[in-house]
Amino acid sequence: MGQIIIRKLDDEIIATAKRRAKSDGKSLEQYLRDLITDNVRPSKADIYKRIEALFEGRDFSFSQPPEDLIREDRDSR
Repeated sequence: MGQIIIRKLDDEIIATAKRRAKSDGKSLEQYLRDLITDNVRPSKADIYKRIEALFEGRDFSFSQPPEDLIREDRDSR
């Protein structure tokens, strides 16, 4: 795992982060790690947009309702 050093943070920002970490029952390091991770990972909305883009313009219509196809398959066994 990598490390990051962030220089020139305002003292009040550090103090606020420490208070929030303490109120969450976390170390400052864990609090900041969670904060960065939550804000860098793609959100569910972003993931859904990517999925929609993959399927854009494709036709997924069925000749009959999917539940009928599932029943036919189930009954054929």
